[in-house]
Amino acid sequence: MTMKWSDLLGVDLIEANDRRNGNIYRYVPITELENKVVAIYFSAHGCERCRNFTSKLAACYKEVESELKDQFEIVFVSSDEDEKHFHEYFQSMPWKAIPYSDRDRKTKLYEKFKIEGIPKLVVLLVDGILLTPYGCDDIVSKGAEAIRS
Repeated sequence: MTMKWSDLLGVDLIEANDRRNGNIYRYVPITELENKVVAIYFSAHGCERCRNFTSKLAACYKEVESELKDQFEIVFVSSDEDEKHFHEYFQSMPWKAIPYSDRDRKTKLYEKFKIEGIPKLVVLLVDGILLTPYGCDDIVSKGAEAIRS
């Protein structure tokens, strides 16, 4: 049975905006994830390992973004202590996120995927089935090829 992305990630995601009209983010309907492989990225600004990995992940994502835009997406789940750090950190990311205010969803995702440390990249197939809980290792060892495959 196919899982609905909204059951896992909520109804709306956010993505960084170009700050038109003073808006830092724009809301994106969860339906944009339909028929895509989704990587859920658990990270925090206050974690140096996370920041280092985020820059590597962003470079890989940008490398494959145009060729895989209809097939793959990353969704950031913030472990930041406060919304200020979330805003600073998320502005450097080219992908989507669950809104910082949805702390209940963050907690549920941590429990569902048994997240014990960050950074963590959990990759799910289009039907929501777990592909790998070791996405970070794959990115470090294979770079953008990990996303392509």
